Amino acid sequence: MNHYNIYGKDEDELFDVSSGKGTALEKHLKYQFVGDDRLLMTNTGRTRFQDLRRDRYVEVAGNYVATIADASGQVVLHDAGAKELVLASKDGKVIWRAQNVKLYQLDKESGRLIYAAGDELWTRELKNGRSKTYRLDSEIQWLSFNEKRIYCANIKAARVELYTLDLLSGKFEKELIDSPEAFEFASSLTSYFEIREDGKFIFPFYMKSKLNEKKDPELKITYSNRNSRDKVMNYHMGIYDLRGGKWEYRPD
Repeated sequence: MNHYNIYGKDEDELFDVSSGKGTALEKHLKYQFVGDDRLLMTNTGRTRFQDLRRDRYVEVAGNYVATIADASGQVVLHDAGAKELVLASKDGKVIWRAQNVKLYQLDKESGRLIYAAGDELWTRELKNGRSKTYRLDSEIQWLSFNEKRIYCANIKAARVELYTLDLLSGKFEKELIDSPEAFEFASSLTSYFEIREDGKFIFPFYMKSKLNEKKDPELKITYSNRNSRDKVMNYHMGIYDLRGGKWEYRPD
């Protein structure tokens, strides 16, 4: 519960609906339960693991975003600025750390952690700690998975280097996908890259002509309506069939 008023009061309380009693909490930005007796509290610069039964805590320093791996009872912490990935127990004990990690995904169903460190792709089983690594030709900007495969990609304006790991066979492949002639891959819109139906790759594009219009040889300061279409980079979508190795849909 948060107690707030316009006079400056802003306090958080953990309220037990069974006993009707409340416990004052030190102010944090986000709260999550890890099991029945642990409260995970996140702030800028630290993550606190609060033991509710014993009224004591353990802290891990860093600007982490926390993801709870329910199946293993562990917590994945990622500091995007420091590019550090940490696996901790629900008690706050650090199990291991990985450096230079820009991207990661947690497969909660299988209890598998997937992450990219530099030019390497790693998978780690949370329950037994077993890990595998795969060498990439370059760093990647996009990472995704489903129950059968892991995908990652290096996205450039004219070409996408797509890596596919088949989880059943262990086969690791690389495929090059060139952009349509009049378009460029929108590498800044990685959240729009998506693989559906296990083989349909959806891409966001920018028109090359629009990109060229944005490049001015001299600095110019202009004022316009914020909603003016002239100042907005509109993107287009394309669909590539990975199985057939061809474009299924390209924008006109």
